[in-house]
Amino acid sequence: MEPTINVKEKFKELYTICDEIEAKVEEYSNKSFIGKAISWLKNPQNKLMSQVDKIYTEVKKLNGEDGFDEYQKTSVSRGTQNILNSFEAIRSKIPADSSLPKLNEKLVEVSGIITEFVPRPEEVGIVTIEPIKTIELISDAHAQLNETYESDGSGNIDYGFVDPERCFAYVADGMGHNKPDIKPIQTPLFEAFNDYYANRLKSTALSSVEEMKLFLEKHLKDLARTIYDSPLVDRSPAFSFVQVIEDSGQKYLLTAQLADCMILVRHADGRNEAIYTGKNEVGLGGRPMFGRGFSFPNVNIHEIESGTEVFGFSDGVADFMTLDQLNCFIDSNTDRNLLLDELKAFIIESGTQFDNDHGLYEDHGLDEETLIREKKNKRRNPTEDQVSANGEKKVKYWMSGSSEFYDDISSFSFKVS
Repeated sequence: MEPTINVKEKFKELYTICDEIEAKVEEYSNKSFIGKAISWLKNPQNKLMSQVDKIYTEVKKLNGEDGFDEYQKTSVSRGTQNILNSFEAIRSKIPADSSLPKLNEKLVEVSGIITEFVPRPEEVGIVTIEPIKTIELISDAHAQLNETYESDGSGNIDYGFVDPERCFAYVADGMGHNKPDIKPIQTPLFEAFNDYYANRLKSTALSSVEEMKLFLEKHLKDLARTIYDSPLVDRSPAFSFVQVIEDSGQKYLLTAQLADCMILVRHADGRNEAIYTGKNEVGLGGRPMFGRGFSFPNVNIHEIESGTEVFGFSDGVADFMTLDQLNCFIDSNTDRNLLLDELKAFIIESGTQFDNDHGLYEDHGLDEETLIREKKNKRRNPTEDQVSANGEKKVKYWMSGSSEFYDDISSFSFKVS
């Protein structure tokens, strides 16, 4: 009789339990001394260890099933390895001086047992299924930061990053700009995520686009949880993330989007696709407008081709020009490493031209206070009806000396090989 177990669905359930254990470990590790003492009295290890035992029992049962076909056996083998990787990830979150020693010992013990009883591939006749490809898929990669105001960069709380080896990139737009107190908190969180995500991507066997989607959603949720538990919770960043993969010869772009950053996909066939959500959605890790918890983006899947070029921009760029203007600049740019500098110059030039077009310049006869007030009023109610590149209602126009009309700017770009 053939087994009725849905292997992939069963492992999804086990991955969810692993995520719950990891979240509880992180929550416990971030508690104050008094909070840890209270938790210790409640003995948090017992429930966590029982969850580890449940995972072990299910994994052992799946590996001992005799009626699976070759593809089901392959799924069991890959799923088991992913469980072992998840156990290792949980252990990495338990500090050396943690009050969770029994949980750590349990994870080591169970991992050792699983490793012993998992049959070798040649013993169970596992078929060869090539994992999805996540390396050597992009080239000409750039990530840049700048500001449209006078600054040494110490207060720039945007963040741009590309990993050319593991083929992911993102921009994050911290709330506000020119905030030297935020940067030392925010940047280390993203740097830690970059290393952790790349290492997990390298060590995890993913055999389909759907598995990659779930994997990415899980890690973005972890990042959102980290931000939510940090001092950034009330200053959560807008966020645009992309991952390039290849499965059975077809390349895919996975995108995740929150708030008013944007992604621009310039397909090899000439199509331009702008991906954004707008300001009605709260930033990564931030408190949702209704209810409790933290927010994290859903992941969408797009088919792409070699030669496609992908860009990410924070709202400091996307708010200040139309999509047509942005595409024209990209068309005319010959060095992607200089693109953000050229966009900055255009943003400032457009703001200056806006004032000239409306008679708001120094020798117009207005005193300085009145001139500044008129410049702001005209920008808040522009007669020009142009939608910004990230789908906001109207294009903003830069203004020197007014934090309402300048910003940090960030970008990434790469070409699909």
